[in-house]
Amino acid sequence: MGWIAWDDVKALKHPYYWVNILMSLSYPICKLIPPVCEVVFEGDCSFEGRETEILFFMLIIVMARARKTGSMSMIAYLTNSFMYCKVANSFLWFFFFKPYGLFYMFLFLRKCARSFKI
Repeated sequence: MGWIAWDDVKALKHPYYWVNILMSLSYPICKLIPPVCEVVFEGDCSFEGRETEILFFMLIIVMARARKTGSMSMIAYLTNSFMYCKVANSFLWFFFFKPYGLFYMFLFLRKCARSFKI
């Protein structure tokens, strides 16, 4: 049995995963796509030192949590990664411009409330 099961791949068609992927990659995508970067970041299209530190810290946390948990399916690994990526993105958006950070946190908390049926 491999790490990626066919049922896991079929489950990725659910909008839950697409919204989480979009939210998890929102800051890097906006920072690296020049037309979007020109509008949102006013031309500052490269990662600064603090942003790089936060992204690497998030990567280390995701890897450490995956090792600590042991054998995980692809879906469990992605779900775990989404949470940490969204927390890191909320910090990045908040450090860049507080209203963007608050808006992102609102979306993040709204998504969490729907996921846990709060």
